[in-house]
Amino acid sequence: MQISMQPIGIVHASRPHAEDDYWGEELARIVLAEGFDSEALQGLAEFSHAEILFVFHEVDSSRIVTGARHPRNNPAWPSVGIFAQRGKNRPNLKVRVPVTFPEAVLGARVEVPTLSGGARLKIPPGTDSGQIFRLKGRGMPSLRGGSPGDLLVTVTLVTPPVVDERSKELLREFERLNPENPRAYTESKKG
Repeated sequence: MQISMQPIGIVHASRPHAEDDYWGEELARIVLAEGFDSEALQGLAEFSHAEILFVFHEVDSSRIVTGARHPRNNPAWPSVGIFAQRGKNRPNLKVRVPVTFPEAVLGARVEVPTLSGGARLKIPPGTDSGQIFRLKGRGMPSLRGGSPGDLLVTVTLVTPPVVDERSKELLREFERLNPENPRAYTESKKG
């Protein structure tokens, strides 16, 4: 499997250089790429937010932070891990991968799309939906020859439609054999 990234828009701002700080007063706009018109934006205002993947292609790979730093490089502020900041020097990509109920419960090896093709990810038994796994070096490649970032894989449990009686019977039997209540913590607080 080969995945290529094609921009659907370009961010235009008044600043000529990529910077982390003091963007509060700046106005920027996303100009849609050729082939997209204003109809592509219909209904977007009804959403609470939009996820936008930025490719900071002008960040020198030697400046990418993989640990912690002081926000805005201000030593008066406590050092914080790079993933808890909105800095441009974060090198990782994110992808969601659907898994079936048996794969999550029993474990599996699943194919994960990457920018350089596919990768196999081991899903351990008992994996929860929303769990995040890291594929080191499979994220955004450095445009200046440095090491690529990581690919953060979020597992999403896909619940299949159960229409036949045999499948329903097996699920009821599974529930009887595994009487776990994931909401027990909320019920104990009611009393």
